[in-house]
Amino acid sequence: MKTLLTFFFSMLFFVSANAQFFSALTERADKAKDRILLIEQGDFECSEDIEALIKKYWKIGNGIEVKTSDEITAILTPENAFKYMILTGDEKMEAKSNGSSAAPVIGMVLYLGENAMIRNELNIDRKFVFKVSFPSCVVSEAEVLFICQHFENYLNNSVANNQKKSVIPVDKTQSIQNLTLLIPNNATELELAAIKKAYKYPCELVDPSVITKNILAKSTGFAYLNILWSDKRFAWAIGNYFL
Repeated sequence: MKTLLTFFFSMLFFVSANAQFFSALTERADKAKDRILLIEQGDFECSEDIEALIKKYWKIGNGIEVKTSDEITAILTPENAFKYMILTGDEKMEAKSNGSSAAPVIGMVLYLGENAMIRNELNIDRKFVFKVSFPSCVVSEAEVLFICQHFENYLNNSVANNQKKSVIPVDKTQSIQNLTLLIPNNATELELAAIKKAYKYPCELVDPSVITKNILAKSTGFAYLNILWSDKRFAWAIGNYFL
């Protein structure tokens, strides 16, 4: 158990210190910043509030509109497509590392209008601007805030020609050592003393509501756990994420 615990928390730090996502390409990211965001209505059926929350926290582009899939398809004519970017949130498939199978995910995927006609295909290709894949539906305000901040961070730190290149600044990843990792107390049966034997940085076991409160308040000095699909590992990864 001790070895497993040590490996688990060392992996938490490793994932936080290494970009796990395909980067946003500068050419696409710069175009997105000047466009209207279209949210595909019906892709966020787990919560009636998701679309309103995206409107609340999304900071990229020149406005947000909610449209049905048919309405978006009608808008994306060759003459108008370049005015828009589209955010989808439906079920997708991610390839696993063995190449012979795939994992179902909830794919939050951002497309430029001219590349968005493939947005509802089950398999994710490389024509997106940026994406984050979750194991289940996005239902909470804290999750939406995380998504919007994550997209903004990657679009503001785009790369010129290599989507696989890490774009997280070294000083930011090293700062995890000075942040307090908040661990939900309903996610483990371990005592804090046992966790601290493996995880050498500040941490606390807290009620999940404390984590939600800190995320929504945009509190600094804290890190949180999240489960996301790793583009580099071709598998689910648990990592430290912070504001």
